[in-house]
Amino acid sequence: LTSAAGGPLTSLFPHINIVRLACYSYQPASAYQQFVTWATGLGIVVCIENHQNFNSDGSSAGDAGGGQGVVLTGSLLTTESSWYSALATAFKNNPYVWFGTNNEPPGPSGLPTWQQATYNAIRTTAGATNIISLELFGGGDPPFTWITANPYGSMTGVVWAFHQYP
Repeated sequence: LTSAAGGPLTSLFPHINIVRLACYSYQPASAYQQFVTWATGLGIVVCIENHQNFNSDGSSAGDAGGGQGVVLTGSLLTTESSWYSALATAFKNNPYVWFGTNNEPPGPSGLPTWQQATYNAIRTTAGATNIISLELFGGGDPPFTWITANPYGSMTGVVWAFHQYP
């Protein structure tokens, strides 16, 4: 988007109604504010997602998803949760802003705990009720059997996101 009129995005995709905003660094909400204002003003949902992947030592694991890197814990998880909380605080009154958990995370071991932390950062810190898009490990297409014994049943306002590749 380069203007409040939506160009060139709405010219290229005239009926677009959702955009995934891939974030490769933890920027403050102000870095996304203009884009969010323009897109949501046109009725386009903006789903803000962390697209960073890390190794256990905190170094980059490629930032491309596909199950790369490790499930975030410790200080890596704290940093990510603080970022989501700040974004939720800034955008909690805009129902056209959604939040996506980490793109194509590793898993499934530890993933429910990580996604619960992201969910809590958004819901409890800011009181936001924005939709949260939960990413399946590795991008998707796994069996859903691992989901049943985890915290997902108590979550509200969530959708599952998976990526189908040919």
